[in-house]
Amino acid sequence: EQRPTGTLVARLHGVETIREFVSGAAVTLVLDLPFLLIFLAVMFAYSWQLSLIAIGLLACIAAMSALMVPVFREKLNRQFMLGARNQAFLTEYVAGMATVKSLQMEPHVEQKYGDYLAQYLAAGFGTKQIGNTYNVVANGIEQVMTLAILIVGALLVMQNDGFTVGMLVAFQMFAGRMSQPMLRLVGLWQEFQQANIAVKRLGDILDIPQEPHALVPSREGGGKGRIELIDVAFRYSEHHPWLYRNLNLRFKPGHLTVLMGPSGCGKSTLAKLLVGFYQPQEGHIEMDGRDIRHLAANELRQTFGVVPQETILFSGTLYDNLVMAHPHASFDDVIQACKAAEI
Repeated sequence: EQRPTGTLVARLHGVETIREFVSGAAVTLVLDLPFLLIFLAVMFAYSWQLSLIAIGLLACIAAMSALMVPVFREKLNRQFMLGARNQAFLTEYVAGMATVKSLQMEPHVEQKYGDYLAQYLAAGFGTKQIGNTYNVVANGIEQVMTLAILIVGALLVMQNDGFTVGMLVAFQMFAGRMSQPMLRLVGLWQEFQQANIAVKRLGDILDIPQEPHALVPSREGGGKGRIELIDVAFRYSEHHPWLYRNLNLRFKPGHLTVLMGPSGCGKSTLAKLLVGFYQPQEGHIEMDGRDIRHLAANELRQTFGVVPQETILFSGTLYDNLVMAHPHASFDDVIQACKAAEI
């Protein structure tokens, strides 16, 4: 609940970036790298002097890549954050379109989204400029390598020291063959940075501790469902005030317990504490004498249900929504449940 839905969706879209890198760019690297080493070995067999020129220019490209990594990564991060903000903005306002129309907020929303979109496009243009500059410089270095090999090779031929014109032509051909994998590796470097950003953003979601889940849910002792809060204290974060302090409460099975209070006093939060959505900072909650933190999520939530204030209907028919938690329920069971809930 601390992150907008659109931000989570934008992070999950990073899976496609990772998939494209692994299935496409990584395969290119596996194929190009061995040939790059083979071409270098053949070039050294022809002339170690000219080979050092090629290696030196490769080192220049590697140094340029290392220098541009922080700048390119910062641009990618900003582009991703602005894209996630746009996604969150659209998701929230489309979901609340009735409120937007009822309050006549369309001009304000349109202007705000236009500003967000302009910032995102500007960030994308800046990222593209960095990538294009890198490609242009890398191609320029490749042309310098070709020219340097021709000049130095011509000098070696004129020295009449065993290096012939035919060897120079062959060396130049191998150097050209080597430059193609090298330039592909330049493009691969950019894709790697994008995949790296996607992995980190996706890792923010995957690293969240998962709720415990029991393969065979069971309740020990066959309790009746007595719920007891013992010295419970809770707040949403260290920057928020305490919502509860030393809260002691008991829900007896078979009894009606009514909690009343003004809006924002924590009634809905209490329900989320009972089903394990939140954990108290102090104290504990027991069900039939067992701390609910020692129960798996499905063991806890199969015992009792909570009806939130804002019920969300998923796509499909009303019947599909009613049987979503119990897909094997019969039609008579659904009718009986609807009558009990006064639907």
